[in-house]
Amino acid sequence: MMKTDRKSLSTHLKTRHPFTLTVTSGKGGVGKTCISVNLAIALQKHGISTLLVDLDQGLANVDVLLRLCPGNTLHSYLDEQSSLEDCVQKGPEGLRFIANRSGKEGSRILGLKELNGIIHDLARIDCPPEVILLDTGAGISETVLSCSAMSDETILVTTPEPTAITDAYAMVKAIHRKRSSAVVHLLPNRVRSIEEAHKTTNKLTSVAKKFLDFDLCNFGWIQEDDMVQQSVQKQVPLLLESPGCPASRNIRFLAAQMSSTIRKHQVLNND
Repeated sequence: MMKTDRKSLSTHLKTRHPFTLTVTSGKGGVGKTCISVNLAIALQKHGISTLLVDLDQGLANVDVLLRLCPGNTLHSYLDEQSSLEDCVQKGPEGLRFIANRSGKEGSRILGLKELNGIIHDLARIDCPPEVILLDTGAGISETVLSCSAMSDETILVTTPEPTAITDAYAMVKAIHRKRSSAVVHLLPNRVRSIEEAHKTTNKLTSVAKKFLDFDLCNFGWIQEDDMVQQSVQKQVPLLLESPGCPASRNIRFLAAQMSSTIRKHQVLNND
């Protein structure tokens, strides 16, 4: 696998302004996009201008979870059929998002150069966002790894199931090879108890440290909650459908943590 150009990556991180956050997973079906949508809304509710970008090149569904018509998509921009600003759409609570085209076969691979170009253009739209949240496809691909390499931080979603844990570790190894200094937050989803959350986290953090000398960050967890599936079926974000349920409280806690990190990033970039 080709290594990241550290010089160009360093230059990129010094010159761009929005905090860029990648949400990814090693395995599909772990709730990654649902978390992306609700975390983006939670950040927006914290007063942080957030732009959610659907970077799943094959099975995009951010617009489905928001029950909104996709309009111009990221593919429109990549195919030079529209400007990136024309692809930005309004979502709930002031959230802005860019949809992607679902079911597109043979989608192009987005490398660091193209992804940096997208972030560069998004930083220059009217009322540029403070945070750009990239919801990637599941699994190891050049696009996913490049997203993690060029982002300030990455959230890696998993569940306690053995297959999900195995795939999450494979993703950690791939991210580490791409950029050894990447900041990766581990987020167990659908956990049935605090003990199960700790067990999942400890299993992955210990093997990453032992075999890769790589420190995963503990980002908390999200509880198993029947209201999540109800909100997905209704196509209404969980934070709006059931703001008081356990999973919503977990997400708001995560957003509060991330908000603190983002504000520190802004102070450093303004110095």
